[in-house]
Amino acid sequence: MELPAVEPKIRKLRESKGLTQEELAARAGVTRKTIWNLETGTTLPNLSVLLAIAAALGVVWSALYEVKGGEKP
Repeated sequence: MELPAVEPKIRKLRESKGLTQEELAARAGVTRKTIWNLETGTTLPNLSVLLAIAAALGVVWSALYEVKGGEKP
């Protein structure tokens, strides 16, 4: 089973909230480089980073996943 991608969803949510990468990083307690790496698919988030980004965006962690075909992560 292929894992759903997080990078397009993180960027979409960040932009929909009017946040820059720097602002999201500050809210999540990570570096801007971490946000960039996640949004470009360079790295995958560990659970603590995923939870911090979700909280900073005001969503549940599963909302960060771009799921195709109605599948759930």
